[in-house]
Amino acid sequence: ELEALKFTSVQFADNYQPLSKDGSHVVVLPMDGLLNFKKSFSYFASILVQIKRQEEQEQINAAVLSFPALGKIFFTERGQG
Repeated sequence: ELEALKFTSVQFADNYQPLSKDGSHVVVLPMDGLLNFKKSFSYFASILVQIKRQEEQEQINAAVLSFPALGKIFFTERGQG
């Protein structure tokens, strides 16, 4: 099982509240590139970002980017290249 898939809560980006204790959560940006979408450009995405809090610091641990008009999904995890 990937460590990146473990999280304790889900939040939307426009309502993001930092974690008050150690753990991780997923932040959802349902539509990035809304102007491109409105103009029928293919470059828009839905994004999920896992943020991990440890010792009073938050950092992005993993992310999934989906580009539906292009049929592409990208995944990245901290420390994996």
